[in-house]
Amino acid sequence: MTIPLGAETRDLLGSGLPGLSTPVGALACLLSTVPLVPFVLLRRMRRAALPDGTLGVEAALCASDVVESISADGFVMEPEIVALLRNRLRDAIVREELLDPAHLQPVIRLGTTTLAPVLHLEAGICWSYVTSTEFLTDADTALRSVVTTIATEHRTRLLTWASAALLRLPEATLRGSGAWALAQMCAAAGLPHPRLALPRDFDIELLALASWLFPEQTVGLWRDGKNLELGTPSARRRLAIKVPATSPTFLWAAVGDGDPRLVRLDEPGAPAVLPTGRSRVTLRAVDGRVVELPPFTTDKSPEARSLDESLDRLEGARRTGEYLEADIIRPVPTVGGLVVRFIDEIEIDAFLPSSLSSFHHAPAGTLGQVLTGRITVAVQSLDRRTQRVIVRRVRKPWSVGTLRVGSQVKAAVIAKFPGGMFVSLNEGARVSRSEHEPLVGLLRPNRLQENAAWQRRSKGVERSARSYPLAIGDVIDVVVESIKPSARWITVRAVPPNRAPGGSWPPPLSVGSTVRAVVVRKDYFGLSVAVLPDGAEPGGEPSGSWNGIVINTELSWLSRWTRHSNAEEFPVEIGETVDAVVIVVDNDNHRLGLSLKRTTPDPVPAYFAQLRVGQRVKGVLLGHGPLAKGWRVNVGPWCVIGHAPRRLLDDQGATPKRAVRGTIRALMPESQSVSLTDVELLDEEGRSAATDGT
Repeated sequence: MTIPLGAETRDLLGSGLPGLSTPVGALACLLSTVPLVPFVLLRRMRRAALPDGTLGVEAALCASDVVESISADGFVMEPEIVALLRNRLRDAIVREELLDPAHLQPVIRLGTTTLAPVLHLEAGICWSYVTSTEFLTDADTALRSVVTTIATEHRTRLLTWASAALLRLPEATLRGSGAWALAQMCAAAGLPHPRLALPRDFDIELLALASWLFPEQTVGLWRDGKNLELGTPSARRRLAIKVPATSPTFLWAAVGDGDPRLVRLDEPGAPAVLPTGRSRVTLRAVDGRVVELPPFTTDKSPEARSLDESLDRLEGARRTGEYLEADIIRPVPTVGGLVVRFIDEIEIDAFLPSSLSSFHHAPAGTLGQVLTGRITVAVQSLDRRTQRVIVRRVRKPWSVGTLRVGSQVKAAVIAKFPGGMFVSLNEGARVSRSEHEPLVGLLRPNRLQENAAWQRRSKGVERSARSYPLAIGDVIDVVVESIKPSARWITVRAVPPNRAPGGSWPPPLSVGSTVRAVVVRKDYFGLSVAVLPDGAEPGGEPSGSWNGIVINTELSWLSRWTRHSNAEEFPVEIGETVDAVVIVVDNDNHRLGLSLKRTTPDPVPAYFAQLRVGQRVKGVLLGHGPLAKGWRVNVGPWCVIGHAPRRLLDDQGATPKRAVRGTIRALMPESQSVSLTDVELLDEEGRSAATDGT
């Protein structure tokens, strides 16, 4: 297989390149469409395009400044030089017609068989650029397929490749809707990306498909009876709606029963003004979220009047010192505090600074882990012009319950920081979370147990507790060292689990083996068990040497039992003997991580095989996804995970453990999960919560 290169073609491709001879430059040009050049391609291309006796050209190219980096798989060329090389190759093929791509393509195909699929796709776009006048259509089709794959299958890791590929691809191939949408998705994930101009014929549906990935931003609005003004929230545009954070921002606006109009918000200081009169206005974001602004006949719009009434009530609560219930929405580590949302005034969020949280001793970044769920607050200050509301947390009664100095209890790790860890003691002290203050114990680094993976001091320096091999949610045994009621402060130290004296455990323990154990305790987060000696019958005595924990997710294959469920309700009694599979062995502490569900085959594959795209299924909400843009849903009776758009469910008042019904939009066999659309909340009788049941 040869590539005929005449003298004119070689000069066009390889001459005049700084530091490169003409043969080396020509060879580099022929390889410029491949992002990672395998060495087998380098050899094939040199043999096909250059005469015998040119083996040194390969070494000269690899040693030149053209090459940015070399690995065991191949080499990557400098992006700036590659752009020049590709343009030369394009001139030779498209403009001058000196080189037939039919001779070049087989060599590239055979030399790139080991490349990853995404690199093949990138090489295909570059190939179209250097060989076709219709390269923009080909590039847009390829990049649209990437957007669709990421959006429908939640394959966000592809964005790491996309971020680099958008910076490598020819600029002329990035003028389509696919490239612009992909750049916006990279921006949402915090990855580097080029700043691309919005295509004239941009396909807005691509953004709608990937809307779950984008963080939220607010768009302020104001109606005066003549116009609707949309833009950055301000003293004038006091009301705000949440939309996906893209640049520019898009909304559809429909006046009355008229057709929706696409509104584009480009600059923060340049609002969009729409003539709407006092008519009803329907606003729809690209993620499908809909906001209805009702018609009105008075001087003030209903939404402005409702906001003023909420502010009046909050001002009254501030004057009277009334206590209000609020849900914690998110932490704000940069300024130290939490954003909370009033239960009865859902239009207004408030800020709870760390200094007013009654946990001022919590290190930076840990307040959102110590305080969760619903809290009681009082309005500290209110600025009507900026709608800034500051609240302080109202303390609940503080009780140590059954804790005493010297008590040994189970505690879950809830926060890690350089100076130690916080552990939750409510369960161990039998103190209700809903009626009392969080009971938090401080575990300092010098009170942690050293092991092979972690020593307290390294090279004479005290190590950070963050590096200790414990994760948030892990349950450990601690002993109470001090209790200071006046400061509401408890310190603890880590110890090996409680074990009865005597006993032995002769058989070897390994992950995957089955053991018999007795349930000794039921907690919210799981079951504590004592392992029986090998060969013991039901009702036998524990060995006293090994304890185990079965966390909620390992209780049963049924979707009823997840990390959000209460293991105290699991149908097994204290003292009952169970069989369990070993999934973790902690030799240092003689503790096992066990699973009850793995004693039977996983039913998920068989159930998943019965699911079809378009099928309506029921499930239970678990929580927010990894990027916090979607809800995780347990679909069906088994633990098949579904992903549903968060914003639509939040608008319906979604909370964990709520039943839902949705349509399967896509199946992901690799992860045995599904993507859901048209998701609606269900009431206790299984009917849509959005209807009255008639």
